[in-house]
Amino acid sequence: MTASSSDPAPARLLPALLLGLTAAAFFSVSFVLNRQMAQADGHWTWSAALRFLMMIPVLALVVALRGQGARLLEMWKASPGGWVVWGMLSCGLFYAPLVAACAVAPAWLVAATWPVSIVIGILIAPLIYQDHRRTIPRSALLFSTLIIAGVLLLQAGEFSAGNRRDLLIGLVLVLVSAIAHPVGNRGSMLLLEKARLPADPILRLCLLIFGIHPPGPLAWIGLLLILGGFLLHARPRRRAD
Repeated sequence: MTASSSDPAPARLLPALLLGLTAAAFFSVSFVLNRQMAQADGHWTWSAALRFLMMIPVLALVVALRGQGARLLEMWKASPGGWVVWGMLSCGLFYAPLVAACAVAPAWLVAATWPVSIVIGILIAPLIYQDHRRTIPRSALLFSTLIIAGVLLLQAGEFSAGNRRDLLIGLVLVLVSAIAHPVGNRGSMLLLEKARLPADPILRLCLLIFGIHPPGPLAWIGLLLILGGFLLHARPRRRAD
């Protein structure tokens, strides 16, 4: 038996890579779309509040087709408070600041700064894990240094030629998002480990999204943002005489 036939990892690598590239392409397009909405006087709160709400029926259909409704309920009951907390981080505080950043900074700059989340995901390992995963390999540190250097070069060039105030606000918002996303994701995976529940990515995503909707507190914040956006940006315009 050859090494390639005994080890299934290489066979799974290409499909995983293709899925990752496809997801990255769609996610990158969202930066441009959010920027276009902002330039067309569309408030960022609409996208921030409705993104995950619109995902609920799609994910509910997937769960129903897979026959995992009972498992989903079991996983929710294991830690409702945990899903609310990690959902607020990995979904709410991840996407809302990111969309707001696209409203004040160029979309390409927001997209180019977002890889900082990879670095943060590496650096938080010692703070989250208590086993061998808390050790950061030297290769990961080198990779992180290259990412930080690239982001700093992009930011320096734009700061010297653009609106520094808006760029600084956009940078801070991206950093908030880049911290919340990996912390929420790692926290939710640890929740499943401690409860000895299967690490199903679809079910985990469903639970994180449910956590920011009723009875999640961000649902009410989202409703207030939607109402505020409507009142501020949906007023009838006066006709010109």
